[in-house]
Amino acid sequence: MKVKAECLCTSPFKFKTKMNKFINRFYKEKLGIQSDEVLATMSWPEIVDKVIQEQQRNPFVIKKQHLTALEITNIIMREENFMIGIL
Repeated sequence: MKVKAECLCTSPFKFKTKMNKFINRFYKEKLGIQSDEVLATMSWPEIVDKVIQEQQRNPFVIKKQHLTALEITNIIMREENFMIGIL
């Protein structure tokens, strides 16, 4: 699922909603985390390990073949800073 750039222009709320749906699907379909309850019991290193395994199976970061925990955190923080900037 791609998030369209037009969402940015119309409403930050609409963009955030689409991103949340995308993230929810990613956790369920790609990482195999089927519920919020399961997610709530997982540690951050467990989630990072799942993301790294998924990157190795189906690369979703074009520039790198291997992600580290620091790179994953930086990507998340960049997204959060972007969202704060458009609000």
